Amino acid sequence: MRPTGGKMLPGEIADQIVDRTDGVPLFVEELTKAVIESGVLADAGDHFAVTGSVAPVAIPTSLHASLLARLDRLAPVRPHTIAMVRGVVGDINRRLGCDPVILLRESDENLAYAADHGFTYWAASALRHHGSSLLALGRVQEALKELSDALAKLQATGALTTIPSSRTSLAQALGKAGRPTDGLAQLDEAERQIEATQERWTEADMHHLRGELLVCLGDLRLAEQSLQRAISVARGQTAKFYEVRAATSLAPLWQDQGKRTEAHDLLAPIYGWFTEGFDTPVLQSAKAVLDELA
Repeated sequence: MRPTGGKMLPGEIADQIVDRTDGVPLFVEELTKAVIESGVLADAGDHFAVTGSVAPVAIPTSLHASLLARLDRLAPVRPHTIAMVRGVVGDINRRLGCDPVILLRESDENLAYAADHGFTYWAASALRHHGSSLLALGRVQEALKELSDALAKLQATGALTTIPSSRTSLAQALGKAGRPTDGLAQLDEAERQIEATQERWTEADMHHLRGELLVCLGDLRLAEQSLQRAISVARGQTAKFYEVRAATSLAPLWQDQGKRTEAHDLLAPIYGWFTEGFDTPVLQSAKAVLDELA
């Protein structure tokens, strides 16, 4: 890894960097630089050593600016890389629940960039992010059309990757449009594709959404099973954000069943794991449920 000059990072630090960046090389390099410059690590000759206790690695606010600067340097010679990174950043920001107004603007820019360069796949990906942003803003019918169009365009490219995630986004819009049964059909197809391709990064989210749609249909028994499955998958993948989302949905079901203590003990530890991001909608929702259970 270039930022380390060939020197090994402590295993626990390296694992956190990969986890926080989804393993995207550009992000790994930039976050590694930021961690080294933060003073968390000390040069110990042929390796780096931790200078104190190991807290969860925080992505500094300057990282976004650093990435944008890298994109500017790449832009004249590597437009396809730019389109790819724009797409990955958009997807990560969407999953983190960032401001949908900002995401809408950025997805507009990403869509224009991909279209200008003839990158059909990345244009369809940007359209999906645009539709998800519309959904977050409550513009359900517009979102439903864009997410349907994005899925069709992604499939037309022959792509297999991100199709399960696209179906999950469409299922969420169908649920918001009062069509939970149609949403469940999309999730069933997404699950089949996950099993066929082994593209499992969206698996926990798929089970979580299935649970929420089943709640809409009044099938609380199957809803509980789906949410428990979402938590199990998220734990197996160390996907803390997906775990806290599913636990936030399951805890109220348990509370309604009179299992108040169990609900609190489910949600409190995973919420307590976080050291940042408390202004995101996901963690704000988790805190509101915990306050009710206190």
